[in-house]
Amino acid sequence: MRDTYDMTVKDIVLLLLGAVLGAIVGSWYGLATRSVARRMRAGTLRRRSGEGVAGSLSTKIVAYYRESGLESSLYNPRMVGSGEPIALLFTPDLDFTRHVSVDSDSLFSCDHLFTRFPVNNRILGWYRRRGVRLFDGEFLWVKNVNIEGGNLTNIQVGRFNFFAYATLCFRLQREMSSRWRTPKMHDRFLRTFDSALGSELKPQAVGCMVATLLQGDDGLYIAIAKRSTEVLNGPSTRSLLPVFGMECNAIGKRSSDYGLTFYNFVREFSEEFFDLEELVHMMSTRRVDSDWIFQLPSAAAVLREALAGRLQFLRTGFGVNPNDGIFNCALVAHFSSPEFFTWLRTDGRLNWESASDATSSAPLEFIKLDDTRLDEWVDRQKIDPSSVFALDLARQYAASLTVPYISREGAERAAVTEAHQDLRPVDRNDSGD
Repeated sequence: MRDTYDMTVKDIVLLLLGAVLGAIVGSWYGLATRSVARRMRAGTLRRRSGEGVAGSLSTKIVAYYRESGLESSLYNPRMVGSGEPIALLFTPDLDFTRHVSVDSDSLFSCDHLFTRFPVNNRILGWYRRRGVRLFDGEFLWVKNVNIEGGNLTNIQVGRFNFFAYATLCFRLQREMSSRWRTPKMHDRFLRTFDSALGSELKPQAVGCMVATLLQGDDGLYIAIAKRSTEVLNGPSTRSLLPVFGMECNAIGKRSSDYGLTFYNFVREFSEEFFDLEELVHMMSTRRVDSDWIFQLPSAAAVLREALAGRLQFLRTGFGVNPNDGIFNCALVAHFSSPEFFTWLRTDGRLNWESASDATSSAPLEFIKLDDTRLDEWVDRQKIDPSSVFALDLARQYAASLTVPYISREGAERAAVTEAHQDLRPVDRNDSGD
């Protein structure tokens, strides 16, 4: 018997045929796998986009407060849209310091202490499977709010883990969107603006929505972005830019020389308008001084405008979002230099929080403040409620300016809206003052 096997032509042909068939099957399998993955990804994006349509959850929230006899707790826009209530808790009986200083913060005080709240990993996994980009950074949470005689004097805040906010957010949204669940947390903690501040809802994060107003040669413009499907809340909706959760302005024991609110605005402005990824994870960087960000051209430009008196930075209102329990601060950042506006349009580059897919509209648009498209988007619930709140207050701010930034048609529309609201029942909130 021979020790070796002599391969015949038939054997060689069969081996070659097997190799070819294996390559074809492998190629088909890879193609099918990629196709399935693309379809699953597309389905996830469609679901996330559907979740971002504010008409679903926001409508349910408004209906809940209306059916509970608490509709007067919601905010009624005065100068944008039709004036229907939005899913945001508000009280008109609150005074506060409006001017935001560059080098100090008269309203917010942070002790820089970190609190780690419980996290549900199953909830985090649920978010990730739906395409949400999560990382365990830090937010600030409300420890105590001091109100004396209707005057908001101080908001004491501390640091906490972002994953805890995501966990609370899921639980609040699940009980509001579920057909079979009673909104017990809303009944207990989020009935009104006042009760939400005095409740034991923890952690109650601090968020800011900034109406970035830019002076053009032909009027006042506002920055409107389309949100990415990867953000935690409001995927695929339109929102103001920047919107953010407040973070600590200290690294180690070294606090910034700039005020907490101004520092957060500059950081987020640079991150969201210029795609500076290091600012997203800045608490975990090896930086020594928190004010290193002002070496960045974008941050230095904002600081330069503020010090030159070409940036008016104001708080315009406070609310609480029943969607996630967040304590919202609405702000106006009014850049009066047309040159700054030109620079921002030509040099800006959006980060991942804004949509990157090709759509009928750009991921970022600079729209005239009195453009009727804003009203249409509000009425169609294409803009998230917190941004509607800040947008409405921004129009009120612009209407009070000596220079008429809003057109005659816009002013007339605002006057008609306000006149109609004066005829509403007295239990409706009509003021954004």
